[in-house]
Order: sequence, then structure tokens, then C-alpha cells
Amino acid sequence: MRTTNRRLLADELGSQVDAPAQLLEPFYDTEPLEYGYGVHATPQDHFDKPWQGRPKRASTLAIYDTPFVSDALGKLGQNIEVDFETCVVCQRDVGYDSILSCGRWGYQREFLDERSGWAEPEYKEATCLNFPSIGFRQTVDLAEPFEYQHWLNWR
Repeated sequence: MRTTNRRLLADELGSQVDAPAQLLEPFYDTEPLEYGYGVHATPQDHFDKPWQGRPKRASTLAIYDTPFVSDALGKLGQNIEVDFETCVVCQRDVGYDSILSCGRWGYQREFLDERSGWAEPEYKEATCLNFPSIGFRQTVDLAEPFEYQHWLNWR
């Protein structure tokens, strides 16, 4: 889930599932998004990543999202705030899928002045959550573009 105070495009909400609408399910291990399983090379497209080349990584699943908001979407006089809540979901063939854990993270771009615009993004430290927030639950429940029948047991 992404929550932001930036100017929104016509089809956007201030809080929405942060995945392309053409996906059937709101998960990051789907093309065209960048991800890897097991021992894998990082994405070929590394120009916006904090490393050079394609180092090897090892994880059950890794996602390589590099979110950014351009100055064009900022509101004059306001910092650009972007917050994410990301959850790990155990998908089951039978029964409810379950959320294993969640994390909240994001960044801020400080408004400098009308001539300079906004500073480079400053990372907001990640925090771990045992359960998804109420805002996350509401955003997922209202995410109409996705056909995923999450069958999440929020109780």
C-alpha cells in the first residue's frame, strides 16, 4: 500500500495498492516488476539502484522497487511524503491466505524553495508490524482493479 500527499493523477487515490493495474494480483513477484527467487542476480536495470552491475543475492523472495516522486507532482510549499506498508502473504491452495508480517517504510522530499524545488529523498526507517494496519486492510478491500480474491482472514 502506498500513501502520499503528492498531487495525484486522475486515476489515483491518496492511499492505494502500489502495483500496476494490469496485474491480476497485487503481488510483486510478477512481470513487469523486478524480483528474484532463491539465489539470483539483481535486476539487469540497475541505474536506479544503490549498486553497480548485477550482484548475486539469496532470499526466498526479493523485490526491487525503487519508488520516486518527481518535482512535477509536488505541491509548492509542502514536503513530499510517501509511505508504504508492505506485507508478506502466505498463499494457500485451500483455505484463507495469511499475512505473515508487515513493514512500514517510506521517504520524504523536503521542499526547499520555489526556485530549487525539493531535496533528494530521505529514507524513513522501516518498522515491523505483527499485523496489517486498519488503513492497509481498507485499501486492499477497496482495490477494485485487482481480481485477486484475497481470502485473507482479517479476524
